[in-house]
Amino acid sequence: MRLSPAESDRVYRITAAFEDGVRLFEGDQAAARAWLKGPAKALEWQTPLE
Repeated sequence: MRLSPAESDRVYRITAAFEDGVRLFEGDQAAARAWLKGPAKALEWQTPLE
């Protein structure tokens, strides 16, 4: 199965955000996942994944 360019871009962006979160939380992948899924005030209460 091949991804469309838009799907590939979304996968790339999510991966990059997750890697940034892991660095931010000093290697804690669970904390990075929680951060990606939780609402953020700076994002007007949207999740980073949105």
